[in-house]
Amino acid sequence: MKKFITIAGICCIVPIIVVAAMLVSKKSQSSISKSSYNLEPLEPIAEPGIAVGQIAPDFSFVTLEGKRVRLSDLRGEPALIAFFASWCTPCLIEAENVREAQTQVSFKVIQVGVDPREPLEDIWGFKVNVANPDWFITRDSTQAIAELYNVRALDTTLLIDANGKILYRDNGVAVSAQQIVELLN
Repeated sequence: MKKFITIAGICCIVPIIVVAAMLVSKKSQSSISKSSYNLEPLEPIAEPGIAVGQIAPDFSFVTLEGKRVRLSDLRGEPALIAFFASWCTPCLIEAENVREAQTQVSFKVIQVGVDPREPLEDIWGFKVNVANPDWFITRDSTQAIAELYNVRALDTTLLIDANGKILYRDNGVAVSAQQIVELLN
């Protein structure tokens, strides 16, 4: 009887030890894989970041027309980066505000479409019906730019000065034309 109890005890304890070892191993592997990568700009000019006062991380994109552009190519002139979807009402309101602000102050606009399911035709419709003709519009189908800027809500907007420093950032609230003009003057 003692032999049976000993064997039964071993049969219960061994699986518990194996499962515990697997969980510890999996936890250490996930912490290694999460910390084993860093997003770094190709050529740091200053300490990059995504908060107000930091230098905006550089990225490149292809416009709807097929032109390759880098954010750093736009240095020398302020820029507004807006993460949008054509069906997003606050994004449409903000686009109107941005157009109004451009009548008072000069700056470049980069609209980054972040809904991977949004048909390309809808993004083109946004360009034709909502945007100014000189706006750069791209589709971030891999979410690389959105991840670089830690975008967590539609209509996240950044206003960047001529030297690449972030002057303004919101996370889902439409920036007004007056705010843009005040920040750039």
